[in-house]
Amino acid sequence: AQETLELNNQIDWHKPLIVSQAKSVQKAPVKKREGARSVGTKFISFTADGKNLKIGTKDRLIRHFMLTSPHRIVVDFSRDTSFRPKEFMLKRQPYTKIRMGNHDKYYRVVIELDGQYRYKLQTNAQEHTLVCY
Repeated sequence: AQETLELNNQIDWHKPLIVSQAKSVQKAPVKKREGARSVGTKFISFTADGKNLKIGTKDRLIRHFMLTSPHRIVVDFSRDTSFRPKEFMLKRQPYTKIRMGNHDKYYRVVIELDGQYRYKLQTNAQEHTLVCY
């Protein structure tokens, strides 16, 4: 007999996948979820909470895109500023590290991921929410 299950992106590849024919499956102990982690500077903040990353800034979003090897999301914001490159360790799945550097009239934020994901960027006036799925 064949059985089909609708998963709707519910498999977390960080955890082992077990397929069994047993009627009752012993569930693994649930690991307590780590709380939100915030990092940033005086003009931008990052708060990782689950698969959401809130980016708080008043600076105008210019563009965003994804790169691979390693998987990372690049986000550019408009600001005529000068600062030394910065690096923040997040270590909150799926976000591992954030790097920042300034360019002519904008700065770039590179968000490194722990694997391959798709993402959505939801935007309002002072906050952008990045959601990996």
